[in-house]
Amino acid sequence: MKRPTRRATAWPSLSIAGLLITVLLVMSTIPLMVGALKMIDVGEEFLRVKIEEQQIQEADLMAAELVRQHQTAQASLKELSSGLHFLMMSTLTPEERRERITAAIEDVFRRVPWQALELRTTSDEVYRVRPEYIQQAGLEPAWETTFQQALLNGETVSIRPAGARSDLVALYGYRYGGGDTATVVALGALDTRLFRQVILRRPSPGRYVFVLQNVAPYPVLISNDPDRIPVGRPLRLPHPLAGSTVPLNRSYAVTYATRPVRVLGAARPLPELNALLVVETDIQNALAVVRQMARTGIQWAAGVTLITVLLVLAAARFLSRPIRSLAQTTHQIAETRNFHQRLRVQGLREVRILKVAFNRLLDEIQAYVRKLEDKAEENRRLFYDSIKMLAAAIDAKDPYTRGHSERVSRYARAIAQFMDFSDEEVERVYLAGLLHDVGKIGIQDRILQKPAALTDEEYEIMKTHPERGYKIMKEIKQLADVVPGMRYHHENWDGTGYPFGLKGEQIPLIARIVAVADTFDAMTTDRPYQRRMPTEKAVERIVMLSGRRFDPKVVQAFVQAYEQGALQVPSETEAPEWLEAIEVPSGSANPGRSEDPSGRRGGPGETGP
Repeated sequence: MKRPTRRATAWPSLSIAGLLITVLLVMSTIPLMVGALKMIDVGEEFLRVKIEEQQIQEADLMAAELVRQHQTAQASLKELSSGLHFLMMSTLTPEERRERITAAIEDVFRRVPWQALELRTTSDEVYRVRPEYIQQAGLEPAWETTFQQALLNGETVSIRPAGARSDLVALYGYRYGGGDTATVVALGALDTRLFRQVILRRPSPGRYVFVLQNVAPYPVLISNDPDRIPVGRPLRLPHPLAGSTVPLNRSYAVTYATRPVRVLGAARPLPELNALLVVETDIQNALAVVRQMARTGIQWAAGVTLITVLLVLAAARFLSRPIRSLAQTTHQIAETRNFHQRLRVQGLREVRILKVAFNRLLDEIQAYVRKLEDKAEENRRLFYDSIKMLAAAIDAKDPYTRGHSERVSRYARAIAQFMDFSDEEVERVYLAGLLHDVGKIGIQDRILQKPAALTDEEYEIMKTHPERGYKIMKEIKQLADVVPGMRYHHENWDGTGYPFGLKGEQIPLIARIVAVADTFDAMTTDRPYQRRMPTEKAVERIVMLSGRRFDPKVVQAFVQAYEQGALQVPSETEAPEWLEAIEVPSGSANPGRSEDPSGRRGGPGETGP
């Protein structure tokens, strides 16, 4: 009774390193997660206090910076107006005064990014820089209002929209002098990008800062997050900090983009700009900071874990290196079929035993493969010898063509090599040259061995040998790529050949190569109807037939092979002068005919059927 076969257990694919790392990660991940949760609970309250302190500090710093920017702009106007007032009281000529005040204005422009400046005096002197900005921004009425307010109140500042894009600009006015002395009013238009830079570079992540005009309806002038708090629109009320005239710090709930949020807020009035600075921190973002702190702790722990993992990998690599070496050698042998490789017998005792067994297996496989290769080479030689015997048997039917197939195959192989064919393609061309006349085995000896010209009927029979060869060999699958060279080697490049009258690229390339080799051998060997032609003359005739009988590319490769000595032509004697003088026919419906009336086998340059 047969014992039941035990089925192999399908274990999961897990490496030694993977197993060790998995154990380490499982043992270290749980303590890390517990520690992270504890860190969040303990640090949340502590972080609330720190966030509020930091927010107050940032609000104070930004408010001070905005005031400083404002004071810098205002001081530059005061400097210009006082300078012009002084120059008006001096004895300088108007031209000298204009030169001095122009230099002063250029100096101010280098320090403060004014969009436009204007100085007016009670003596109707006016100095303008970039007045076109005021017109392009549509600020002429506001400009005049600023002048009147400065003239009346001494100084003024207001923030207004400018241009089609509703950009915001701060309009400044400052008066110097008055009473019995000359009065100078300095006007300036300052882009609020100067203030926005203060807002955008200060806030910490998760913190929202905006400046609003501290007068109802409290339009927002500057915002570091326009999507959350749009610029130019009134602040959504009620807001607990709107209208504050003193610094405030408190926690409250607000709604932005239809979503209520709990924030920590700080307000800092800016009376110089008639504005209010508001800094808010989302509580959820604050908790995100706590989580970031926890992640930082985890990262440190992960670093330690990573070092441990690297040590584990090193140990696992040491343990698995022999196995990988064995697998790599196996793959190389499978890909390259090179059974000469052997493993170095070293390492742990168990590994050495495995390597010795594997090397012994390779010895057995190599010996078996060597036997198979010897048998395959023997079969290959037998195959080629059989083909050569078949070709020789065909050539033997006509004593004048003995060795013809072997020579044609050598010439064809040389041509193919100069056309950069692969070794496998060259081999197919060689076989096609050997077998190109195999169809003559079905032609009667009286026709093949006839020393005189063929009759029309005999010539038509002779022309059937390519198709006869095709029918004989077409059933051999291994010769499927060789058969076209046998079947079409009598087709001409210009379409005048047989059996189908194919033309140009319609003719398989292998057949075009065999055609040139076949013709070259016919020209350089003695036939009953012609003497052999000198090799140089035969090459010239082949070149003359390029583009008519033969493919120009094949002829070019043929000439290269001849020039480099790759065509080994049998010993020859010079042909008589009458043979060189015969013209090569350009091709006709019967390429086997000769223009020489003495025969019908073909003239110089023709191979005959």
